[in-house]
Amino acid sequence: MKELFGQERKAVLCKEITKIYESFIGNNFMEITDYIKEHQDKLKGEFTIIVEGNRELSIDLQKIDKILDILQSQISSKDAIKICSIITGYKKSTIYKRLLERKQ
Repeated sequence: MKELFGQERKAVLCKEITKIYESFIGNNFMEITDYIKEHQDKLKGEFTIIVEGNRELSIDLQKIDKILDILQSQISSKDAIKICSIITGYKKSTIYKRLLERKQ
């Protein structure tokens, strides 16, 4: 998970949540990983991991526009959106919305 979300992404490991002996471990994946490595004997019971949502701070519309201009002259809009999403890291829905705005 830390490779997928990044080791600094806020996350907490909840043990026996909603029970009398519930506990909350760590502030990010790095701390959770360290806890798991050091406390193998305490890894029994129910665990839940809560992960902070992704925050798209600011969307670079000029970057999206430039990429879409290049790609749309060569491939379909659907494929251009998919590739633009891979390049920028933005959601496909965000890029699709921008594409529609540009057509108006």
